[in-house]
Amino acid sequence: IDGPGLATFDLSLVKSLKFGGARTLQLRVESFNLFNRANFSIPTVGNLTVFSSPTEVNPTAGQITSTSTPARQVQLALRLSF
Repeated sequence: IDGPGLATFDLSLVKSLKFGGARTLQLRVESFNLFNRANFSIPTVGNLTVFSSPTEVNPTAGQITSTSTPARQVQLALRLSF
């Protein structure tokens, strides 16, 4: 069974500020899955039993029931180098 395609867009913005000789302050903003796109997992196959009981059917077989990537995440960082 083939599942839907996967697409994610990550972005990182960095600003470095130098002050007082060798000291540097770095500001960083990082975003993962920036556009908050739902990337769905492959469809469930379930318990496919061909010979034991052909009348038993998994009600979720072939359905997509979860996502494969988390929702949008943003992290902030501040780094001081001296």
